[in-house]
Parts: sequence; structure tokens; C-alpha cells
Amino acid sequence: MRKVLLMCAGFSALLVIVAARQAVHTNAEIAQNNSEQITSVLSATDEKAPAVIAPVEPVAPAPVFVEVKPGDSLISIAEANQTTTQRLYDANPEIIDPGLLNIGQKIRIPRADEQLVTRVMPAPAPKQVVPAKPVASNAPAVASGSIWDQMSQCEAGGNWARNSGNGYYGGLQFSLSTWRGVGGQGLPSDNTREEQIARAEILLARSGWGQWPACARKLGLL
Repeated sequence: MRKVLLMCAGFSALLVIVAARQAVHTNAEIAQNNSEQITSVLSATDEKAPAVIAPVEPVAPAPVFVEVKPGDSLISIAEANQTTTQRLYDANPEIIDPGLLNIGQKIRIPRADEQLVTRVMPAPAPKQVVPAKPVASNAPAVASGSIWDQMSQCEAGGNWARNSGNGYYGGLQFSLSTWRGVGGQGLPSDNTREEQIARAEILLARSGWGQWPACARKLGLL
């Protein structure tokens, strides 16, 4: 009887050990399944969540300046930088007179898309025309109606002060190089009739009537 009881007790203990092992195995499987489910959920969340991109703030371009050099003007600076004098004037409020720039002054070049407040440019001051004073001359007097008066009538319509802007001056239409070559001072057109004739006599002695070919032929001098 005692032997039977011992066998029953051993069998019961064995059942308890087996049950405990099964419980541990079951719990391990549950924990593994839960871990796999959590990993799956996290992976799905990572795939679906949009990437967050930090906004990039635009960087303003550095301002462009040019330095005024000898001979520069607002017009020449505008042309060299593909802009207008008005935009340069608007972008540089320190400029009071557009026609007055200082050497070494910094001029800011506005961007092409830059919005500027328009400033009213002052009107340019009218230029004063100072009549030229005749150059003093010690040339001897020449009687009216001389051959030189006839030449002047042909060359310049008898106007000894003629300056038409074509590079020839006075009643005998001297070029500056020829005038200075015979000792003339200033512009021929600013000199007296007598002074022009005196210089023409020097030129005639050197080169003949060929210095006035068309009118010399017309007057029968060639």
C-alpha cells in the first residue's frame, strides 16, 4: 500500500513539472508573437509616415556696388550694368544731383526684380553760353574786296566767324591742324578777319592756292 502511495506521489510531481514546462513554453511563444506584432506595427508606421523636411529659408543675394572712377557718369555706369539711370538714382538716395558723382563713391546696383521707390530726378541746369572773345591780332589791315574776301565768300559765305561743326573754321575754312601749323591761336573763327588773312598768306606762301582747290579754280587762281 505504501509503495502505491509513493508511486502516486511521484506521478503527480511529474505531472506538475510537465505542466510547468508547457506553461513556460506557451508564455515564450506569446511573448515572441507580441514582439513580432509590435515590430510589424512599427514598420508599417514608419513606411506610412511622411518624411518631415525642414523649410529652407531663401538667402538674399549680397548687394552689388561699383566704385566711381574718373570719367564715370550715372549714364555710363547704368549702361555697363544693364540698368537705367532712374533705377540707379532710386537705389542710391544719397545721390542728390545725378550729374555730380565723386571719384571713389560707391553706387549700389539694384537687382532686376527689385521694387524701388521712384524719386523725381532734378532737371539739369541750363548751360550758359559765353560768347568767345576775339583773339587779339597785330595783323595788318586788308582792304575790303580783296582776293581773300572773294575766297571767304566762296568758302564760308563771307562769314569770318563761321563754325559749322564740320571741323573747319572761319572765313577761309581752316582745319585746326592747318591753323596751328601756321602759328594760329585759339579757333580760326574766334580770330579777326585780318588775322585769318595773315595766316592764310603764310599758308599760301608754303603750299599755294591748292589749299583751297575748289574755290581757287572757281576764282581762276588754279
